[in-house]
Parts: sequence; structure tokens; C-alpha cells
Amino acid sequence: MELINIVNDFADALKVVDSRMPIEGKFKPGIGPHTEDHSRDMAINYLKSIDSKSQYYSSACSMQYPVSREECDVVIPNEWAFELKLLRPFGDNDKEAEHWSTKILHPYYGCKSAAGDVLKLLDSGFKERKAIILFSYEHEIPKIDVAPTLKAFELILSEVHQIKFKPRIIAERRDLVHPVFQVLKVIGWELESK
Repeated sequence: MELINIVNDFADALKVVDSRMPIEGKFKPGIGPHTEDHSRDMAINYLKSIDSKSQYYSSACSMQYPVSREECDVVIPNEWAFELKLLRPFGDNDKEAEHWSTKILHPYYGCKSAAGDVLKLLDSGFKERKAIILFSYEHEIPKIDVAPTLKAFELILSEVHQIKFKPRIIAERRDLVHPVFQVLKVIGWELESK
């Protein structure tokens, strides 16, 4: 399976889960307020329940890195190892989230940013193909355009760390149930080398 299929499957799964109006803590219903791990688990569990997808995703799970105690967000054995990162510029209260772009752009090895995850994944020892997948929630008419953050992320990978990756893939789903998290974008890059 190619990354474009995984990105679209993940977007479809999150959209379906959203339609079920899940609730995270005291936040408004919808997938948008959920944590990165809860969102991942709900999406993967949904994909495992669909007959046409279950065979491919049946073994998908988080898995310990071969060379450390940390866990990779999703491994499909003998196929893919990918890290997920939540890109959420606004909170449930419709106020800009503090340091939201730092979770993507912080360019150092060992940190919890998407850039740090890429470095960790490329040094992981996993034999599977590798990818980074971001998922973002926006207003119907974006109050903050995440495009500059995505471009900055690509520049950090390519210019600062000399990482080669395939072109960006984006899947967008609209009409989410949450009043702030109205549009979902799932963005993926296949990592080639550094």
C-alpha cells in the first residue's frame, strides 16, 4: 500500500469517528479535542473494523523502536513505520494554542516535535518504509493558515538536516462536528534518507 492510501484512509477514519461525536474530557464533542494517541487509536480501530481495510491494518500498532525504549506511533510490520503529530493552532475554546507550531518545527534530535520524530525514525533501525504524518484541524475559513508551518517543516528537514523525502500528500475532510475544529487535513511525507 502506498502512503497516499494510508493518508486517505486515516482521514476517512477520523471523519467517521468524528461523526460519532466522541467526547474527550470536558471538551465539546468531535474528534478535534482528542489527544494524538486517542485519535490514532480510534482511527486504527475503525480501519481494523472495515472488511476492505482490516487485512492490511490488522497488525498496525504502536511498537518499541529497535534501538530505544521509545515507541513508534504506528508500525505495519514489513510495510510502514510512521510517526503522527497533531497540528492544532486553536483550542476547544477558539483561542490560539500556545506554542502550537513548536510541536512541529523544533529542529533538534531527541525532542518531541515532528522534526525530532523524523530524525528519530530515520535512525530507528526499522526496516519498514518510513513516513511522518501530521493531522491538523482548522476553521472552515482558516484563522491561521498552516501552509507556512508546513513549508517551514519541509525546509528544516531538507535544508537544515539534509533529509530527502517524497512530495507532500494532503487529504482534506470538511464538515466536522466541532464548532472550532471544522476541517481536517492529514498531511504525509515518505522519508527517503538523510
